Amino acid sequence: MNYRDRGPRSTPCLRCAGNRNGTCGKESRPRYHSLKRAVLSWAILADAPPPEAGAPANEALAIAERLRDQAAAIVDRLIAAIKQGAALDSRLSLSNSVEL
Repeated sequence: MNYRDRGPRSTPCLRCAGNRNGTCGKESRPRYHSLKRAVLSWAILADAPPPEAGAPANEALAIAERLRDQAAAIVDRLIAAIKQGAALDSRLSLSNSVEL
């Protein structure tokens, strides 16, 4: 890619090196400043340290994973009961509900 700036009335962009000499037909020309911001933002986020062990985000994730696992266990029990042809009335009681 080549940097292209045609002066104060144009928008700087990148273009294919082959497009400049006529060997590439791609007309895509990403704007330079937008692309630079996106790449730098990604680089900053990629370089960020991992969250601490007791951080609220980690606790919320742990709670969500525990709720997901409990719901999956309930679904598995219901599927097993359906396959066995058991009546599901007692299986749907509140005792099997997901707890926080």
